[in-house]
Amino acid sequence: MELLETHKGNRVDGMRTICEVHRQMADQLVVRFHDRPDDLDEIIPLLNEAYRMGINLCKTLIDRKLNLPEWEFNNVKEANQLRQLRKAMVGQLNETGNLL
Repeated sequence: MELLETHKGNRVDGMRTICEVHRQMADQLVVRFHDRPDDLDEIIPLLNEAYRMGINLCKTLIDRKLNLPEWEFNNVKEANQLRQLRKAMVGQLNETGNLL
């Protein structure tokens, strides 16, 4: 549960991120299955894995956007922000043992 509780996603265009949805799913599972700890012990690791996959997917999409021809040249400020976001995501993945 620690991973889901400590990292917060960024909103894109006012929509929820995949990480926010994963956290809400974890909250619902804990509330509804509080009396079934064995089931939670099976489900939460899978949810954590999906959360890490979401971070990796977002990182990959940022990489691809930054590699588009001339995109970075025309969007310097956003490119710098995306690089900082990517760096933070790599840090999160490294902290969870998914070294890049």
